[in-house]
Amino acid sequence: FGAAGAAGGALSFPVVSWGMFIFRDVMTVGAGFVFPAMVSSYMQEKRIIAQEATADIVAQLTVPMAAQAALTPIHLFALDIYNRPGKGFSDRARY
Repeated sequence: FGAAGAAGGALSFPVVSWGMFIFRDVMTVGAGFVFPAMVSSYMQEKRIIAQEATADIVAQLTVPMAAQAALTPIHLFALDIYNRPGKGFSDRARY
């Protein structure tokens, strides 16, 4: 499947990509279970949302979505490192 299969063998998975995937996964778990409570407390403390239940719901809905928006480029960059070995950062940014 894809260029690696056409070349006759699979590419080895780069350590940098592994690290980026691990970072993405840890941050995704944090965004789902740890960060919403912190954001809810912050919103209540700063009087952005005064009611605890409302702040909890808002944080539980928005923090994971915001995290995905921030972490998706990391995921795609890790895949690009695997799929296009030997390219520099400027080549990847242009793509």
